[in-house]
Amino acid sequence: MRADASGTAAVHLSGDWTIAGLPQAQSARYARLLEGEIRRKDAELRNMRDSMEQRIREESEKRAANEHVMIHQARRAAMGEMLGAIVHQWRQPLNALSMIVQNMKEALEYGEFDGECMEHSVARSMEQICFMSKTVDVFSNFFRPHGSTECFCPKQCVDEVVAMVSGWFTNFTNIRIDIVDELDNEVKVQGCHNEFKQVVLNVLCNARDAILKQPLKSAVHCSGRISIRISHEGGNVLISVMDNGGGIDESIRERIFEPYFTTKEAANGTGIGLYLSKVIVETKMYGTLWAENMPEGALFVMSLPAAPQLSGGADERSDAGHFAALC
Repeated sequence: MRADASGTAAVHLSGDWTIAGLPQAQSARYARLLEGEIRRKDAELRNMRDSMEQRIREESEKRAANEHVMIHQARRAAMGEMLGAIVHQWRQPLNALSMIVQNMKEALEYGEFDGECMEHSVARSMEQICFMSKTVDVFSNFFRPHGSTECFCPKQCVDEVVAMVSGWFTNFTNIRIDIVDELDNEVKVQGCHNEFKQVVLNVLCNARDAILKQPLKSAVHCSGRISIRISHEGGNVLISVMDNGGGIDESIRERIFEPYFTTKEAANGTGIGLYLSKVIVETKMYGTLWAENMPEGALFVMSLPAAPQLSGGADERSDAGHFAALC
């Protein structure tokens, strides 16, 4: 015997529930009502679950779409930065080609243009054209998507990015970039090397912008300095980027990695570079990225777990030497 919520005694007989004092027909009717109520509640729970799953799917799709838009915006901003670097890289070979053409014209006017002069001019022209073609290849590779994870040398990637922008920073903004390398070439990390280079570029451009915002540090009269230190400590690779741009306002330091947060004018910043940098470092490379203030400026630190060292030759992709001659 069992009592229900109203205190009425219920008796279980031969697998059927009956209510003491009530005819069996009424007991069966009461049981059917209870079963109907249970089925109704079950249906409500299923509908709530289905609705919640649908909302989760919609929010996930919306978030993925927003991230896609942010990635596209960040890529466009980075392409703008790289176009400035390409202008610098092409300026010297274009000037050299102009001089070659002028020399050919003068040699023809003075009767000195012969087969030897032609061969020399063509050789020099092709050398400059090959350099410009190589420049296009390197910058194209920078934006080429790589979905797979790989082991790569972070030092090599940092060298390539610095080689691409150092001449531009030095000649057009008078900002010097120094690298303190304490990392063995055999130490590697896991991730997409192009995405990692995007992070390095974002941090360097952020440091450049902070330096140029300082009083008396215009694009012409500026004594900016960016120091990069690459080291290997406790199983992690540390890439530290320090500038003399005055540091980060403490009131906003906790927000600089938020999406769409920027202290720049709308035309000069999207507010997604540092956010995506943190996403890449922490969700794709399983590392950490943080910022702190130093006496003269800001310090950004990337800590990435070092990949297990494997036997075999390293993948040589470096184009840094190609740019070093003109930077």
